[in-house]
Amino acid sequence: MKHKTTVRGKYLQSSVFVVILWLNLFSIAAVSLFNYFVFHRMSNEAYLKSFIEYNSQVTDLAFSNIDKQIMMSAYQTPQFYFSPVVENDDLLYPQEQDIAGSPERVLALVAEMRRLQKVYPYVKSMDIYYEGTGTVVTGFDKVHFPETQERFTQYLPWLEPWKEGGEENGFMHRSINVYSVEEPVITYVVKLTQHKWKGSSIYLGIHIAKSAFGKYISEQEGSLAILGKEGQVIYDTPLYEAERMSAGAVMAEARRNGIVFEKGGQPVSLNVSGDRQTVFYTVSPDTGLLYLYRVADSNFYQQYNVTKRMFIIGYLVSIAFNLLVLAMITYYNNTAYRTRIQQVSRGAGIDISQATRSFEGTLQVLTSEISSLHQSIDSSKALLFQSAVRSVILNKNPEMGYDKLEPYLTGDCVCTFFLYLSEKDGRKLSVESLQEEYAIGSRPYEVLFTTMENDGLVAVIVASEQNMTAARKSFMKEMGVRWNMCRMVSGRNCSMKKEGVKESYRTAAEAAKYRYIYVEEAWLSYEMLQLEKRKHSGSHLKLFGVMERDIVNENFLDFKTRMEGLIVSFKSRNYDITYCNSTLRDLVTMFYHMMQQYQLDMWVVFGYDIREYYMQIPDIDAFHQWGNYLGESIIRNIRHQKESVDVDLKDKILRIIDENLETCISLDYLADELHMRLDAVSRMFKQMMGKGYAEYIKEQKLNRAIRLLDEGYSVKEIAEQLGYSSSQYFIKVFKEAYGITPLQFKKNRQNKDR
Repeated sequence: MKHKTTVRGKYLQSSVFVVILWLNLFSIAAVSLFNYFVFHRMSNEAYLKSFIEYNSQVTDLAFSNIDKQIMMSAYQTPQFYFSPVVENDDLLYPQEQDIAGSPERVLALVAEMRRLQKVYPYVKSMDIYYEGTGTVVTGFDKVHFPETQERFTQYLPWLEPWKEGGEENGFMHRSINVYSVEEPVITYVVKLTQHKWKGSSIYLGIHIAKSAFGKYISEQEGSLAILGKEGQVIYDTPLYEAERMSAGAVMAEARRNGIVFEKGGQPVSLNVSGDRQTVFYTVSPDTGLLYLYRVADSNFYQQYNVTKRMFIIGYLVSIAFNLLVLAMITYYNNTAYRTRIQQVSRGAGIDISQATRSFEGTLQVLTSEISSLHQSIDSSKALLFQSAVRSVILNKNPEMGYDKLEPYLTGDCVCTFFLYLSEKDGRKLSVESLQEEYAIGSRPYEVLFTTMENDGLVAVIVASEQNMTAARKSFMKEMGVRWNMCRMVSGRNCSMKKEGVKESYRTAAEAAKYRYIYVEEAWLSYEMLQLEKRKHSGSHLKLFGVMERDIVNENFLDFKTRMEGLIVSFKSRNYDITYCNSTLRDLVTMFYHMMQQYQLDMWVVFGYDIREYYMQIPDIDAFHQWGNYLGESIIRNIRHQKESVDVDLKDKILRIIDENLETCISLDYLADELHMRLDAVSRMFKQMMGKGYAEYIKEQKLNRAIRLLDEGYSVKEIAEQLGYSSSQYFIKVFKEAYGITPLQFKKNRQNKDR
């Protein structure tokens, strides 16, 4: 009887195992097939959509960079540097006054052009035609005074074709054969007029290098095109300009399909000359230019197709692996089941087989994990409490927060405090321990503590309306005793009704902004600051004009006095913090423009960008010291610059004369080298040297002749080398200067040496 029972048990167990195994295999196969079809119908579409959106975002970013970093330089230059303001006088002066006789004005104009070259690195060249005086500037540092139309056309080959078009401003397509620069460019031309110029204008030609676009977008995988507001092609990738895949062909195909490129949108697929292309596009809101980037579908979807195939292969491999693992797990479960049955059967007197493992170890591990999870939940209660406080403060999911904090919210009035601790006290701070000290019912008022990302430690006081004043005083006293260096800011008392906590927090945040000005105050309150009565405007722009003159006149003491007056006015005249911040920003902008005006490099002088650095200064006293440092540094650099300009010009003149003294250097040659008019060079030379040009050259030649005599050269050789017409003429000039002939002079020096 016992043997029969054993055999029947084995058969029953084996049958159950086979059924369970086949059921599991069938289930996972069905789920896998379902997931496979879902992937093709839904996941594939979602992945393709995300793939296109990602490439669209990348292309839009490239379009934005090209528009702002490259094309906007053409639009900004007339507005920023040719508007009628004092800073642009050097660029506008040649329109009203002839600078041919003024080397200072020529150098100032060249300096301004070089500054523009640094500001706009993608501008390959810039031409200016001052119609009022006929002055021409080419490149960034070449000033011309053409006397013939042929010369004029040579300097500005683009101007006459542009005038024939009759437009005020816009882009024109120029090739390297027409405009002689090192690489192809696109040209933006603008006509500038002012009433006081009496009908004459300034023509500005800005030449942008085509190679600049390659820094932001690849023109090997696809092709870039830029079109104007009227649809004219300003730029097309060189490989596609004259082929059937050009931008014009793309626009024609889009019109045939009823597609209009307006603003930004999803990329479109077009069949251009038999080739399917994906076209990304956007219209710049700043310049109005249309940007197109087209990629052949065979290239565009290549990565997507590879990824799709790899995903399917991985998917099939994972199914096979899952089936294998399922078979192993099913077999293992059967073994465990059989072992447990054996233990039960052994107690009942039924012998099945030898067991190897039991479920107890698994149960012990599970019990241990549940206990550990329970401890983690207990430890996170403090974090959940602070999260509830933040949700009430910010009024985000407030129902959950109010339910959690209900025992604390018994009063009808609330006031929010910001507490700013020293670095040492902040490291020791434990919000959980602090909240435990202010347990429910420990004081006539309740306090909720939490930390906010930007405001540090935040305390919310809840009390009755009649007791709120006393509660605030008591709380501030306790905080002052706990932390000696604690600075506090309090908001307005608000009702505990809807959004009362959020409103109190908002007013505290507004008051906290004034810590920047009131550096020494240990406590600031919304009521004390009277924000509604503060002034939103002032006359500090006039003060900046005076401070700018102080810097130009190198008067640091007066500048320092005015800086101190500015800071005192902020502290004592009840100005709004927004006005104070904007005024300080304007002051920093004034410093920046002065450095640009005098071509001072911020990174060389200071080592950082002052327009960003000032925003990191913690308070107005630190800004005061920093502002004095800026003014003193700029004055020192301006003084050094002024001292070096005249020295550099004089050194250049002496170098030219010394290098060309033996070639009969003329005043005309010197004027050409300096890009100045002949009479202007003559006057300037006499002012610098204290004598006329001919007299100076005569002295230098005679000094060179004496040196050559000492080196053993004959009178004839010296006359030929120094460009004298004959030996007799040289002897005559020498005798007029020294009273004796060259040979007598040489003998006297030899006798003296003996």
